[in-house]
Amino acid sequence: MRVGGAISVVVACCVVLISSSAPAAAQAPAKLTRFPEDGVVGTEAGHLEFPLAIATNNANGHVYVGEGGNRISEFTGWGEFVKAWGWGVRDGSPEPQVCGEGESPPHCQEGLEGSAAGQMSAPNGIAIAPDGSIYALERPNRRVQKFSPAGEFELMFGGDVDKTSNANVCTAASGHECGIGVEGNGNGEFGWASSEISSFIAVASDGTVYVGDIGRIQEFNSDGTFKGAVPLSKSVFPANLAVDPISGDIYFTYLSSPVFNPPVYRIDPDTGAVVDEIPVKAPPKGELDGLATDSHGDLFVIFDPIGAAKPEAEPRVMEYGPSGEVIIDYPEAFAAPPTALLEGEAASLRGVATNAFGDVYVLETNFLVNPFIGAVSVYGPPPPQDKYGPPPAKAPAITDQFATSAGTTTATLKAKINPGFWADTAYYLEYGTAPCFEGGCAVAPTPPGHTLTDQVVNVPLTTEGINLTGLTPATTYHYRFVAQSSGGGPVQ
Repeated sequence: MRVGGAISVVVACCVVLISSSAPAAAQAPAKLTRFPEDGVVGTEAGHLEFPLAIATNNANGHVYVGEGGNRISEFTGWGEFVKAWGWGVRDGSPEPQVCGEGESPPHCQEGLEGSAAGQMSAPNGIAIAPDGSIYALERPNRRVQKFSPAGEFELMFGGDVDKTSNANVCTAASGHECGIGVEGNGNGEFGWASSEISSFIAVASDGTVYVGDIGRIQEFNSDGTFKGAVPLSKSVFPANLAVDPISGDIYFTYLSSPVFNPPVYRIDPDTGAVVDEIPVKAPPKGELDGLATDSHGDLFVIFDPIGAAKPEAEPRVMEYGPSGEVIIDYPEAFAAPPTALLEGEAASLRGVATNAFGDVYVLETNFLVNPFIGAVSVYGPPPPQDKYGPPPAKAPAITDQFATSAGTTTATLKAKINPGFWADTAYYLEYGTAPCFEGGCAVAPTPPGHTLTDQVVNVPLTTEGINLTGLTPATTYHYRFVAQSSGGGPVQ
C-alpha cells in the first residue's frame, strides 16, 4: 500500500495503517475499579439488576447493594463478589437463602418478591451498623429489616409487622409471623407511599437507626424498638439521610419536586434545629439522589440533572467540608456512560457511599432509560492490604491493541491492559510474518518486558509505545501483546 508515495508496512491481526490521536480526556478523580467488570447486567453472582441503594462497612471494607431483584449483593472493597441473599436466590425455593458463598463457580438468581421474614421487595435503602448488621428499608412493604453479617434475618420494624401480636417489631427468635407494615403516623409506623424512591435511612456511630418519615425523622434502637423522633419544620418526606460521625448531626434532603440549587439540611438530632443549610449550586434543574459522610465528617452529595437538561449536563458528585465549603466538584468522571450503560446516554447516579480508607463508591444506572442497568464505580486509594488482605488473584486483561504509526520499515504499537490491581504487571510484544500462536515470532522487549504501572488499580491503562524497526516493506506482520503479573498470566 502506498502512503504519500512511500511503501508502508502492513501490520495484520489488529491492523492500523494511519496514526491517530484521541482528544485529551477530561480531568477526573482517580478511578480505582468498577464492578461488575464485564458490564453484563443480570441476576447471576456478581452482577447487578435494577440497583437501588449502596452502603459500606468500615470494619471490613465490604460494599452492599440493594437490588430491585429483591436481594442484597455483597462485595469486598476490591469489588470481588462475596454473596447475595434473599428468598430463593440460590435455587428458587420459597425460603430465605444465601448464594455464592463457598460455591465454585458461584451461582445466584433473582429473589422472590414478598413480605415474609427475610423476604424483600425492592430494598431501596441500605445502612450498615457499627457491629456489621445490615438494615434494609423496603418502601413497598413499609418496614425496615435487620440482617446479620451472614445475611440471616434477625428482625423487622414498622407498623404492625408482627402479625401474631400486632406489635411494631417482629423478631426471628419470637417464632411469630412477620409481614408487611401498616401505613400510619404513629410511633414506629411509616407513611411513605409505595412509589417513592429514596433511601430514607442511616445509622449513627452509637447504633441509632434514623428513618425519614413525613414531617419527622424517627429514631430506633438496634433491637427495632422506637426511641424517639426528630421533628421537622416541613410536612414532607426527609430523604437521603446521612449522619456526621463526629458531631452526630443529621444531613438530609426533602423529597419534593426538583428545584434549582436544592439545599441539603444539617440538623441537630436532639432538637431538630437547622445547624446549616447547604445550597447545591449545580446547574441546571435537577435532584439530589444520594448523601454520604466519611470518617472526617466530609459530606458527599449526588446531583442528577433531569428532563430536557439531561443530555446537556452531567451528573456529579460534590464533596463538602464540615463547614459547608465545596472541596471537590467533579462532573468529568461521569460525563461518559460506563460500558455497562446504554451507549449515547449519560449515566444517572443513584447512590454514594464511602469507607474508612478514603474511597468513594458511586452507584450508576441509566435510570430514566433502563433502570435495570447498573454498576458501581470506585474512586480513591486501594484498600490497605495489611487490614483487608491482598487483591484477588487474577491475570491482567488485554482489552485492546493497535498501531499508532507505521512507516516503510518501522511501526509503533500500543495496547490497553487492565493490571487487575497488580502493580508488577509487565508486558511485551510478539510479532512476525505468521500468526504468533503458530510460534516463531520475535519479541520486543525481552520478557517480562516493560512495567505497566506503579498504581494499584483495576482499570484499563494505555501502554507506552513499543517501537519496531528493521521491518520489511510491503509485508504483512502479525502481532500480539503478552502480559503477566503476580496475579496470573501470561495472557495474550
